[in-house]
Amino acid sequence: VTMLISMKRNIDWLLVLCLIDIYHGRSGPNVCGGQGDNANRGAMWMFTRNGSSWSQQGQKLTGTGATGSAKQATSVSLSADGKTALTGGPSDASNKGAFWVYIPAAGSLFKPDVRSGMPDIAGEFKLEQNIPNPFMGQTSVPFILPESCTVVWEISDPGGRIVQSLKRDYPAGENLEIFNLDNYSGVLFCRIITPFGEKTRKMTLLGNR
Repeated sequence: VTMLISMKRNIDWLLVLCLIDIYHGRSGPNVCGGQGDNANRGAMWMFTRNGSSWSQQGQKLTGTGATGSAKQATSVSLSADGKTALTGGPSDASNKGAFWVYIPAAGSLFKPDVRSGMPDIAGEFKLEQNIPNPFMGQTSVPFILPESCTVVWEISDPGGRIVQSLKRDYPAGENLEIFNLDNYSGVLFCRIITPFGEKTRKMTLLGNR
């Protein structure tokens, strides 16, 4: 193992662990990942065992459709029958992440069969319509933040008078805020103020409970 590591100075720890697994004689096939390969784009290798010897099968595997330095094969998995491999690339598309599924193909050991990216939430700022709307007394407001930040809420009437305000910290991604407006009725405007901009939604309050 030491000799193999010295041959690849930038070897990734997942590959080191896989080589140790091979060295100790565990049965195969086995897959190894190198997330730092090819300028952090990442790659995967497959090995099979013949008696006490292990040998690499085919060329290194890289999934198609990656965006940027995806760090493919940061995590790897192989089915028990050795016919399906799965790799994860957490840095794909500016850290949104993606995974690739590999299946056997004619003329090659594996081919990328499926790539699935994560929902495009990161980098998005959105204020959804309150639920329910119209409502009585209490309503929920879904919203999405691209990064964790402090948010200011302002609930105002048609004349611009602020009837309720709130300042709170939220994490990145999907969030939900609940407002209790028992003492008001009619049309109100819900305004969210963030470092990424401001948005406003019209709400209809039916009256007191």
